[in-house]
Amino acid sequence: SNDTRKGVIGAGRCGVNGNEKIFAADQYASDCSGNLGGPYPYGMFTLDTYTTVLGKDTVVYQVKYRAINITTPFFKFVVSAGAFNQNQITTLPGNGKRVRTAQSFNPDQTPQAASYYRETKVADLSIWKQKLAAMRLKYNILPSDYCGYDQLGQASHTTCQQHFGFSVV
Repeated sequence: SNDTRKGVIGAGRCGVNGNEKIFAADQYASDCSGNLGGPYPYGMFTLDTYTTVLGKDTVVYQVKYRAINITTPFFKFVVSAGAFNQNQITTLPGNGKRVRTAQSFNPDQTPQAASYYRETKVADLSIWKQKLAAMRLKYNILPSDYCGYDQLGQASHTTCQQHFGFSVV
């Protein structure tokens, strides 16, 4: 098949255009040691997030399900409270770099995916904006797809201005 739209999120074409997904969790101080916690909207559910600081160079970020029990005549969907959605560890080696690994889980706790990120701290907003523009160009992301989708690939209904709290152009 020549269907270049199959499996594509957004207005682009498979193999031609990249895309942008945005993620946001509202976290608040949960103690006096720098740890955070708060809700994370995930489709029709709200999950709980926990950020734990381990010393001066390690951060653990966890996303866990609340208890879910949906039963209909056609299916049953049950998830135990505290079951993992994602578990991340971030190492801060002290050179302006951040290295993060993440493990994602299905609701039944079978592994779903693993990811690895290398990030560089950028203290100057104008340099960050330049890097964002360069990545959008490199991956041929269409302006109509900027900040356009959430973690599940659904329309975010959020502008980049709303998501970041400032203009990114």
